[in-house]
Amino acid sequence: MAATEQNRQRGLENTDLASGNLVSSPAHITLREGLILGSYGEEGDFAEKRFHLEESSLQDFATLWNEGDDCILAFARRNGVLGVFITNPDAMNDRYVEPCKGWRQYSRQAQAIMNIAARLRVDEVGSQEDWGVLREHTMDSGDMRPESELDWQRLKLAHVLNHWLKIGLVRPHAFWNVEARTWQITMMRESSLAGCFGALALMLAKRAAGADSIPTCSYCGTAYVPKRKPKSGASNYCPACRDAGVPVKQAKRFSRANKGKENHGKAR
Repeated sequence: MAATEQNRQRGLENTDLASGNLVSSPAHITLREGLILGSYGEEGDFAEKRFHLEESSLQDFATLWNEGDDCILAFARRNGVLGVFITNPDAMNDRYVEPCKGWRQYSRQAQAIMNIAARLRVDEVGSQEDWGVLREHTMDSGDMRPESELDWQRLKLAHVLNHWLKIGLVRPHAFWNVEARTWQITMMRESSLAGCFGALALMLAKRAAGADSIPTCSYCGTAYVPKRKPKSGASNYCPACRDAGVPVKQAKRFSRANKGKENHGKAR
């Protein structure tokens, strides 16, 4: 059985940072008096729809704060409800009642996160306006303030991203890949949460890190952001394992193993 199928049976959905994000949502999404309504239909119907978000979805979402309600509805019908405003958790109809005002709030925050991340990548601090938009996420960071303002803003941005991932119920999960016969750690979203917020949070984290994908260390399995993209099929190691000399130790180990195989073949 494929590992992805095993994950689905455990109630998890793999959200791959490299290829996009699969999310579920009520199939019936409408607009009424400034509210986005997500409904599964009548009792016993449970009309659900799957959406595959592309990287362009994040940019589209980040512009909604300056758009009308109809544009928010169009986005929701292409990508699903946000999933963070569950007003009627036991109802089939109007289970998700999401104010367009709330959509705009999160949209503006997404734009602020991308603006700040872009400036920090070129060693410039984010604007006061953008940080003001994110104030609710930075008031209780608990981090010790370093001397460098750039480091301080990077710490605050990490706190904001972690808050978004927490809201979206995105967590690291470990699983045994039967086909590859190896342990893997990946970021997954709890499948009990419908909507696209978790997927958007993952995209934001990737955008802030400036990475096309988030690999895991071949030795310890820790997810990390590489300085350059690892070669396909080659072993890659996190900074901690590199500092510990793991790549050299592993190369020697594989070399001894290969020599042992060659000697065994000659003896036969």
